[in-house]
Amino acid sequence: MPLQAGSGVDILMRPIVQKMGESLGQAITIENIPGGAGLIGTAKVAQSSPDGYVLGAFNDSILTMLPNLYKKIDYDPVQSFTPISEVAAITFVMVANPSFPRNTAADLVRIAKEKPGEIDYTSGGNGSPQHIGMEIFRQYTGAPIVHIPYRGAAAAVTNVMAGQVPVMISALSVVLPHIRAGKLKVLGVASKTRSPLLPNTPTINESVKGYEFSTWGLYWRPKENTPSCD
Repeated sequence: MPLQAGSGVDILMRPIVQKMGESLGQAITIENIPGGAGLIGTAKVAQSSPDGYVLGAFNDSILTMLPNLYKKIDYDPVQSFTPISEVAAITFVMVANPSFPRNTAADLVRIAKEKPGEIDYTSGGNGSPQHIGMEIFRQYTGAPIVHIPYRGAAAAVTNVMAGQVPVMISALSVVLPHIRAGKLKVLGVASKTRSPLLPNTPTINESVKGYEFSTWGLYWRPKENTPSCD
């Protein structure tokens, strides 16, 4: 797992790993190797022996976003892995600290334009889904918001709850308990349609036309003779 414990992919994969272990009749260990928005752990999977004992649990940013953001990475997104199975699509929501003086994504755009460069957002690192989701939002709206990356999505969520950074986009599975506990408020759902888990919460698209963001999680195994990506 090239992402932090408590991240969206981590939460998604753990019950599946448990069921896989029950089917195989043996324990499967999850090893979280965060850092570099997934670069470090993914490289370890790519360099592992393709003997079936090491699998990678990735989100799509590891294969689609990071290779286009970094000049050199230690894996090839096409040649280093053999796909096993897509697991699920991951719904994202824009959340803020409860003290943040706005309640919708459109409100965020207005206050950011009133105070250019003064509104920060956080993520699990450069090239992470949280980063890309907010950058797409920034491009759609022109909101002059500033990126503050953290080493993992769970740490980013903690800092929004603590009020150190006011806003972020996150996998719904990560923040839903905090939303229900009143520790975070939702500014909008990033998917095209409303989430059945938050049926009264508008989508971001309802106020920012055209905006949509989601990711997926999947399992891969290392390929034999995997090359590095120059």
